[in-house]
Amino acid sequence: MTQGSFDNHSATTLMGRREVDESQVAKYIGAMSASRSASESVKGARALVTGGVGNDPRESLSSYLTDFYGRYYDLEFRTSNAKSPNTFTSADLSAIRHLSVSTTNGFDEWLLSPEGQGATEGLLRAIDDSLKLEEIESEEDFTAALGTGTSSVSVLWNLLVTKLRESGQSPRQGIYVVSSKLIAGKRPQLVPMTDSFVRNELCLTWSNCWYRYWQIMRDPIVDEHLGSLRSEVAVMRRDENASGPTGDEVEMLSKTRVLDIIAWHWRWLHRPLVSH
Repeated sequence: MTQGSFDNHSATTLMGRREVDESQVAKYIGAMSASRSASESVKGARALVTGGVGNDPRESLSSYLTDFYGRYYDLEFRTSNAKSPNTFTSADLSAIRHLSVSTTNGFDEWLLSPEGQGATEGLLRAIDDSLKLEEIESEEDFTAALGTGTSSVSVLWNLLVTKLRESGQSPRQGIYVVSSKLIAGKRPQLVPMTDSFVRNELCLTWSNCWYRYWQIMRDPIVDEHLGSLRSEVAVMRRDENASGPTGDEVEMLSKTRVLDIIAWHWRWLHRPLVSH
């Protein structure tokens, strides 16, 4: 796999729009993560979930679920998956647009066609929708679930990337990110969502992101704090009657999605801004 393009992961908020120059962001995040170790990824994740980088992870999660359109991604996929867990639908294509990615008409037509449904449905059925990334215990089990080139997740990811490219969408238009977000939406407990902000913050590359994410999620400190953060924000939203997802809906978020939100929000807060 190769690194995808910059994706602003719904930088448009319900509170307004901030303009971002993608070329400057690309230079800003660079490619430093390629040479970093797994221990650095775990260390970075620990710092994010414990507030060790000067952040408030509870505020990051709560703010995202209140102010960012990305919150609708989870809600819409949850509704879609309740009806069609093994089939990509037009609702799924709509859901990823809340994360500021788009697809070509040609790709949409293929994905929703009998050919596309036939090519993807069997792969989705082969991916256990109850399997949680943090509960995979061995290297062998990880390879079976997410192994590059061999697992159903990897085969599906490569198929979507190929079809996006054949439809005329380029890597600069986020073909890797789109594939990641479509699959993560259908299997949120297992497949991490990855974009440039999150990859940089957690020292990931496209070639190691799933394996490195698994190592992060297996860390007991990260795992414990993610569970606590999710529960605490759920209670806050019940007490405050906040807009957006309910407390029960927050509890349904996977731990990988909670980490994704916290990492992305921290990077978004520290992105370079460009005046227009």
